[in-house]
Amino acid sequence: MTLSHAIKRLVEAKGVSILTSPMAINILSDYNAFCEYPSSKNILKNVISEGYLEKIAFLYDNQLPIGDAPQTYLSELYMKLGFRQDVAAYVLNSLLEALGFDALIKVNQEDCKIASATSDVINLSTDPTNHISFHGISLSENREKIVDQLLSKGYQVVESNNKLVELTGEYIGLDNAEIRVFGRPNSYVSEVAVNINNTFFSLYKANEEHVLSLLTKKIWGAHSCYS
Repeated sequence: MTLSHAIKRLVEAKGVSILTSPMAINILSDYNAFCEYPSSKNILKNVISEGYLEKIAFLYDNQLPIGDAPQTYLSELYMKLGFRQDVAAYVLNSLLEALGFDALIKVNQEDCKIASATSDVINLSTDPTNHISFHGISLSENREKIVDQLLSKGYQVVESNNKLVELTGEYIGLDNAEIRVFGRPNSYVSEVAVNINNTFFSLYKANEEHVLSLLTKKIWGAHSCYS
């Protein structure tokens, strides 16, 4: 059963308010709604915890137009939380479709092309002895070592505080791209993100989501998903 069909079935049985409850995740799991994209379960949890679903439910209950709110939610899921843009759009569109909204999200294909172009500077090797790397820099290093190596490649520090270091430099052919390295001083980084055309692409958390998806498929690959 697709996520959209499962949400529609749940709303018909329990009402739209059930979607704002963590119980919804368990019921949708029973419907095998997350089989197509295993990571969609974690994304939907965040859609609930961040309050996006509550706002969508309010608009649904009051028969109000949704406007460009879903696109804003997609940007925040991607830029703030680091989820894959296409899977986050799938989750939001499943909600909108199940509730009968017409304004489905269209993912910017140019952004997807830019994201694909990062493959030459991000190493997604499946070799367990290798770490994910950015510009050839292992992300297993602490914040200072990563920043020092970026400086050696011509990047310049714009801002540095207890949460992140922001640098500018050339990235996949773009001059003065913003690079943010998240993490406390002398600690391991939690995320590396690049700002391209006012959109932050999470280069590290997105990879963690990719790895989580692969692990889920490996562990549960032998189990069939039934509609």
